[in-house]
Amino acid sequence: MREGVKHVVITSLQSPRVWKPRFPFRFSNPAHPDLTAMRRQERLDEVVGSQPSDWETVARLACWVNRRIPMDRREGLMVSPGQGRSGPALLQAVDQGCRGFACGAFSRLFVDALASFGILSRCMGVTATGIRLADSVGGVWNHAMAEVWLDSLGQWVLVDPELLIFYEHEGRRLSALELHQALLNGIRPKRRHFDDAQIEAWLAVTGLSLWREDHAEQFQMLGYDLDNDHCRVDFQDNAVRNGEERGTTHLVYWPDHAPWKPYFYPHLHYVVTNDPLDTSFPMNQVEIRLPLIEERFVALSAASGESGTDVELITFAPWFSSFLVRYESGGRVTDWQRVTGAGHHDGIWSATLFWPLHAGVNRLEARVVCAFDRLGPTARVTVERRVKGMG
Repeated sequence: MREGVKHVVITSLQSPRVWKPRFPFRFSNPAHPDLTAMRRQERLDEVVGSQPSDWETVARLACWVNRRIPMDRREGLMVSPGQGRSGPALLQAVDQGCRGFACGAFSRLFVDALASFGILSRCMGVTATGIRLADSVGGVWNHAMAEVWLDSLGQWVLVDPELLIFYEHEGRRLSALELHQALLNGIRPKRRHFDDAQIEAWLAVTGLSLWREDHAEQFQMLGYDLDNDHCRVDFQDNAVRNGEERGTTHLVYWPDHAPWKPYFYPHLHYVVTNDPLDTSFPMNQVEIRLPLIEERFVALSAASGESGTDVELITFAPWFSSFLVRYESGGRVTDWQRVTGAGHHDGIWSATLFWPLHAGVNRLEARVVCAFDRLGPTARVTVERRVKGMG
């Protein structure tokens, strides 16, 4: 029998498809001096506590935002004195005695507070017609909230930092898009509060119980702020022109089969899409790409003669630092090794490495490291290296 031929067969691949979003979202730099100063001056590390999970950080910062912006009695829709301002600038306005902040101020402060911890989030809003909330304010209802990217879950989650609301269905926390789809399908997800006592006290002062009662009915037309880099010099210039609110560009999700009536304000700029992938793209995840030959792949290192294969790692991570990689073979697991990534003009980061393969089962794991050493979820691929004799 001649020398055996080595076949390397993929047996398991737990690695999401990664792509750059078609519409470029902009996120605040976690190391921006204004955010660093806000985190220090507001003692946000004490707010979130020692070694919290991402979700605990989200919950505690949402409650902090609700407490930090003064409660006031609402009569209809409020025009916030903080439009076009960053979270740190909003806090300065609060400390100078400004009152009457609308929902957008809560969302912007929340997004910037999360950014100071390296957690990616974005401001977004809903527009609805034909519901009690809309009838109460003249026929069209608008409300600003936020979506948070949770690395631990690998998904977007809707959070209302003003009413301290998030939603769950069948044990999963939901994104705005999933709430929109639930509304289309007549599903009633469970409304949750981060702190029941705190929101009850807040509602007693503000008189906004209807906002909570009909909260799940408002997810008709979704609008995502493309610009969430609130500390940049050009942010306020883009949001306010000649002293008037202009608003940054909103990416609107509006499917062809939506049964409701859309509404667009003439002074704002909208881009409309019917593709959910434009709003629900993955971040901080690793796609593992292998050279495939039909159902198997075979590779040989020309330099060393060692059996193995090249592996390409791909990620879309706005505040990427490096990849982490480790290998397992024959029950032995290596330590995590840092791998430098190459940045591309479209925001994608990549790295190519050689994966040495031994007889039997081999496993490779990869994840990204982002700002403040935040870790993305682990991607895995398992292959089996087999040797078949040839007659």
